[in-house]
Amino acid sequence: MQGLDVWIQSDGICTTSRRDFFARVEPVELQTFITEVGKRVNRRKTTENIYITLSSILNNGRKWGYLIPESKRSDLEFPADRK
Repeated sequence: MQGLDVWIQSDGICTTSRRDFFARVEPVELQTFITEVGKRVNRRKTTENIYITLSSILNNGRKWGYLIPESKRSDLEFPADRK
């Protein structure tokens, strides 16, 4: 028997469909992610590299048929380096 995938999203909504989960990845969620990563790594370049990796994953998901909203790099604000 196959296990049931359950995705818990940042807004607390649970879903059993990956398609539902990825369809809800809007620019506001990406901005929140970028901001939180930036707080932890303290380096803009590291944050950008993580975003590039995530973007690649999301782009592949679109190619595979997942309904993932497009977001542009220019729509996001990356944190400055902290010393």
